[in-house]
Amino acid sequence: MFLMMTSHYWMMSWADQSLVSPVCPPAGVTPSGEGPSNTCPNSPRTPKLVAPSDYELMTGMMSRIAKLELQIQFYAKEILEKDKKISILEEKTKLLQKYKGDADPDSTRVRDLERKCQELQQTIKDMEDFLSDYGMIWVGNADADTVESTEGRVYDELAEPGHTSRLGGVWRPGASVVQSEGPFHVDFDRIIKNIKELNIVAGDGEKRIRHTVSGARFVAPDTVPLTLYANGIFMFNGPFRSYEEPTTQRCIQDLMDGYFPYELNARFPEGVPFQVTDKRDTVYNDPRSIKHFPGTGNLLGGESKPSRLVPSNLDKGTSMERSYTTSHDGKPVYETSQPPKPQLSVDQFLNKLPSSIIKEGKVIDVRASLAGDLQHDNTKPGVTVIDTPAVQEILERVSSSRPQSASSSRPLSARSSITTLRVKTETGEHTFILKLRYTDTIGDVRQYLDAKRTLGSKDYEIVTTFPAKVYNDQDATLQECGLTPNAALHLRAKKK
Repeated sequence: MFLMMTSHYWMMSWADQSLVSPVCPPAGVTPSGEGPSNTCPNSPRTPKLVAPSDYELMTGMMSRIAKLELQIQFYAKEILEKDKKISILEEKTKLLQKYKGDADPDSTRVRDLERKCQELQQTIKDMEDFLSDYGMIWVGNADADTVESTEGRVYDELAEPGHTSRLGGVWRPGASVVQSEGPFHVDFDRIIKNIKELNIVAGDGEKRIRHTVSGARFVAPDTVPLTLYANGIFMFNGPFRSYEEPTTQRCIQDLMDGYFPYELNARFPEGVPFQVTDKRDTVYNDPRSIKHFPGTGNLLGGESKPSRLVPSNLDKGTSMERSYTTSHDGKPVYETSQPPKPQLSVDQFLNKLPSSIIKEGKVIDVRASLAGDLQHDNTKPGVTVIDTPAVQEILERVSSSRPQSASSSRPLSARSSITTLRVKTETGEHTFILKLRYTDTIGDVRQYLDAKRTLGSKDYEIVTTFPAKVYNDQDATLQECGLTPNAALHLRAKKK
């Protein structure tokens, strides 16, 4: 223990002496700069240079590479941010240049026209989508060349320098619509063709149930008499409507477009069959437009030549009447002032007759005898009503003797869940009428048709025109196919 304390004290004394001793010059150099000397006993030895190891070199290189990667990532982010700023500034510069250029009124007009064109294109797209939902396509009309020439003329006017817009920078619908020139053109063949198709949709020839005080009976739907003249139409019992009247033009235009006239929508919301009389080669002289006592008065025994003081039309003749003697294609055109007489149907004619008369003590059933002859002559051989359970159910319900007050308490489901199908054959010469329930299937329709079709192949398809669709799923119900409460179908032979 004593030895340890003595050595510790000696070491501390040596350290204190080394701190206070003067600094010795480097080894080999005397204080005066004269040659080497080793007079300083406390000078340390010069350390030797040692080369770094591989691990130290690798560690240094890895640290430098890590620093470089961090710098590269930082600079890459900075470059991306600068690119974004440059693109934003470029867009702002373009917008600034565009708005500076729009100070010109012509540029403002062009911008308005472009905006309006985009709106019209969107409207046209919506209309085409609407038509496609019903299986129709817009095919254009004969005025397409006129529209194209008008558009070219508008762009030519805009391209002219110093052009002043007639629209005044505001879009006006009346100025953008191409006005038709010349008289209103009536396509009689197209009207008659469309009316035939509309009559099928409206159920022409189909018997409907009408409830009366004594019960119910099948009656044909009411028809609208329509007479087509060369210069106007007669609808119902008149009056005469000229083609120059705007209401008549709208009515005829609806028929030419394949629609029921809009003016009949309130009275017949589900459509109505038309009874057309084609008198396109006849001009109707409306008595309301005839001037009574035309010309000028003459004295008894006086001269018959026109007066010089009072204007007269005697010297002009009747050029208007003569212009109707022949049409533009050379065909004769007749004139009449007699309104068309209403044509009664067989049922209407029979209802005007007495049900029976007594002659020579015998009761003669007038209606029954005439109905047998008239209906035998007027029965359409191309229509067949197929007997189905739905028809039997209707007849049983009608013939059942129930009190009149209980009619309001009967459920509507039995009557409202029955649909009427009009099915035309492949040639269109025969029509089948079926009354089925909403839950019946396409397979049931084929079964009824195959049982009644004596001629023709069973390899056919059931299709509809509007919308254009083929019904091949035999298990699909009529309600699922949208064939309720009535529908017009066609049979089409399958292509081999």
